[in-house]
Amino acid sequence: MSCEKGGNMKQVCERIKNNLLSASCVELNNVMDNSLAEFGQCLNAAQINVHLLEDQLHQYLWMRTSGKKEFPIFEKVIINELEDGYIINGSVQTEFFEDIIYQLVLPLRSEGRLIGLAGFLWTAENKMVKEVFDQIEQICQTFSLVLARKIKEDRALSDIHQMEKIFMQTVEAFSSIVEISDPYTSGHQSRTGELARAIARKMNLGYDVEHSVYLASLLHDLGKFYIPAQILNKPGRLTEIEYSLIKTHPSLGYQILKKIDFPWPIADIVLQHHEKINGSGYPYGISGDDIMIEAKILCVADVVESISSHRPYRPALGLDSALFEIKEKQGTLYDVDVVEATLDLFIKDKYQF
Repeated sequence: MSCEKGGNMKQVCERIKNNLLSASCVELNNVMDNSLAEFGQCLNAAQINVHLLEDQLHQYLWMRTSGKKEFPIFEKVIINELEDGYIINGSVQTEFFEDIIYQLVLPLRSEGRLIGLAGFLWTAENKMVKEVFDQIEQICQTFSLVLARKIKEDRALSDIHQMEKIFMQTVEAFSSIVEISDPYTSGHQSRTGELARAIARKMNLGYDVEHSVYLASLLHDLGKFYIPAQILNKPGRLTEIEYSLIKTHPSLGYQILKKIDFPWPIADIVLQHHEKINGSGYPYGISGDDIMIEAKILCVADVVESISSHRPYRPALGLDSALFEIKEKQGTLYDVDVVEATLDLFIKDKYQF
């Protein structure tokens, strides 16, 4: 049912304006879809489109049609014609528009710059259009505001994604530093990270814990960069002094990472990843609830990956040996809940490195 001219149309325009300008970025597509449907019904329009013209992109953002047929409304619109006004019945493609008797295209601008088009099509005579043209222009001003906001939000989101990409590339670059001096453990930190994240997800600890334990895993051996390569790659048993040097790597890694303002406690997780439940770990010998859950997860993931893989001083012992180790010593060296989640992950879920 169409709207009558005058007050009812003005009320519809005001409601659509309020709905669109108050919609969050998450709600916008749905609100715009409903708004186009309501406004199109008021105008008896066959189709309403909002089209983006930004950075050489020409794309439909929103389209609402009253029937099954969709018309390529802007295919032959000449943008220059819109600089000073609007097109009525302009550049119609007869092969697509044999049913169209009226076409209206208005420019959408932001700060004087053309950023989009709003198009309206009718398949039947609608003498009301000219009478409510002021309302159509008003709603297009709202479309302009919404489109300009969407462009800014999309750019901001793109910038955030780019920063996240750079951040992860930086973390991965730091992670690869250790492999320079300890090539035998190439891939150890990334495999440990994937496992640690899977354990955290299995325990339903939420995104922050999953992500933080993954990042900490990628960096957990960073302190080994300061350990002489001949010790890291020594094929035989370490002396007491050499092992004491190895045990400094969590503290060395912490000293580096504490200078970075991560949104998660990455440095603390790295510092604690060799602590044990019964207090027999290092560097501080803390125990039980004093150990962060992320560090408990990283500890188990580190042990499982290390035992399963080749080391300079021994061949790979295999996954069965790794799972036997954590199961045998859960509650003493390793957290019970973490171990149970890890066993479920490998045995029930068939997790693979």
